[in-house]
Amino acid sequence: MGYSGSLGEIDLATALQVLGRAGRSGVLSVHGEGTCLAILDGGRILFASCDRVAPLGRRFLEAGLISEDQLEHALKEQRRRVDRPLLGTLLVKLCYLSVEAAAPVVEDHIVTVLQDVLSWPEAQVHFDECDGPTDAILKPGRGDVDSILLRVTLNRA
Repeated sequence: MGYSGSLGEIDLATALQVLGRAGRSGVLSVHGEGTCLAILDGGRILFASCDRVAPLGRRFLEAGLISEDQLEHALKEQRRRVDRPLLGTLLVKLCYLSVEAAAPVVEDHIVTVLQDVLSWPEAQVHFDECDGPTDAILKPGRGDVDSILLRVTLNRA
């Protein structure tokens, strides 16, 4: 099942809540002032990126959790692999950082991306339903759409 529309037709926060509460899995792409994508699994947001926001790897570097060499190695490994694991997951598998250290950074990154995207006055939205990644580092209790949208709202205030 897929969905396509514009932000003039549906509020993005509402669309995310509907997908979250329905337990949907797939990729949400938004094209407006930039390009954004979010990966959902069972209604939880596991990853988000936007070409207007610094990439997740940069956040790990800025937090002092990994080195430049570790990031470069992980990105090369990610491109090489057919299954294209999420960066945070791959960094954990390579033993460069722990799940406990990575999860809050990933969640903060998702909030930052959504803050940007939710500020766009107009955009095209598309959701492709598919199986989510099976090895994401955001475990139950993290990535909940409602709690992430609450953080986005509080950060705007």
